[in-house]
Amino acid sequence: GSTSANTVFTILFFVWFSTLLTFIFQRWLIVKPKHKNRVTALIIIVVSIIIRLVWLNNPFPSSLYQNPLFDPGIYAQSAVFSSLGDLVINALIILFFSFIIADLLKQFKLKLTSYNAQLIWFFFLVMNLIFIYGINTLLVGLVKNSRIPFNLGHLFEIESYSLIAMLSMGLIFFSYYNLILAFIREIKQTDLSFHIVVLLSFTVYGLYAAVMAGFSSFEIIDVFWSLPIIIAIASWVYFPKHIFYVGVSLFNLAAFSFFSAYVFEKINVEKEHNIRRVIGERINQVQDPMLDLSFDDAMDKLIKSPGLKQAFTKNRVKLEMLNRLSSYFGNEWYRFDKQVSLSGPNLNPLPGSPEISALEIDSLIKTDSKYLFFFF
Repeated sequence: GSTSANTVFTILFFVWFSTLLTFIFQRWLIVKPKHKNRVTALIIIVVSIIIRLVWLNNPFPSSLYQNPLFDPGIYAQSAVFSSLGDLVINALIILFFSFIIADLLKQFKLKLTSYNAQLIWFFFLVMNLIFIYGINTLLVGLVKNSRIPFNLGHLFEIESYSLIAMLSMGLIFFSYYNLILAFIREIKQTDLSFHIVVLLSFTVYGLYAAVMAGFSSFEIIDVFWSLPIIIAIASWVYFPKHIFYVGVSLFNLAAFSFFSAYVFEKINVEKEHNIRRVIGERINQVQDPMLDLSFDDAMDKLIKSPGLKQAFTKNRVKLEMLNRLSSYFGNEWYRFDKQVSLSGPNLNPLPGSPEISALEIDSLIKTDSKYLFFFF
């Protein structure tokens, strides 16, 4: 049927896209060293990012985005990660960038003083923390902003969406590993000692933990899971042994797997508690069949209001517009908890609009406006 044909088309697309990135990277490898410089790499990366952003704003081919893999109702975290399929595409592009950068670093022979080498390593560690924050955010979003089940207690019952999500995060983690390995190899050429590398790493992570300790949402494992990975890779680079490399690789895989499982389990528990809270609040609400009917009438009037649609064609929400929306529901609604929130195509609330719980997405009503969605 059409569903099977669409699935085959989606698989062929990802095979083609992976092959295209591999071909571009192979062409990069055969470029003469004098032409393989930072400017060329920057052009490739910037052009790729621009093409990707245009692609996100103008999804094509249309048959690809008809696949449930690209349904924001299954997973949507931001305008860039607006579906599970977009997560896969972005993961492949990030992996492509990591190979380009890693190969570029091989072309340079840094000749730095010990002080400058320490500054370079310090700067890399700060950038590393930003990358780690991105990985953590994606892991949390895969549970909090999706309907993908992550029942890690039953590995043989994992659904296809769960497997695709975990493989995508695996690609992003491998990109992270690839960049760390390439940069530490480059740092080693500066004669920066292994002890200084370790000492600076602990110092930067310790400073970050001290700064973030004041935030209630901060947990030390959210960042420090990556520190043993850096130390393990640095140990192998400074003291290379073939069998040791296998051990380091297995250790890194185990560290990332443990942290991913920890995040999935923690956020799953939080999500389950929130769902139960919402269900409990709904059970306690007074049921009124007449108001259920009047709700439909109010929504019809709301959606057909031409001035209101035009007011939300911009990706922004003003408080007075939310108040106008609420005015469509009269005084008979005073006994009920009601909230009006607006979202873009990625189902994330627009700036100025209240957050939406996972259960409320079931009652989404979409208009023909590009950005206008209603949740109750």
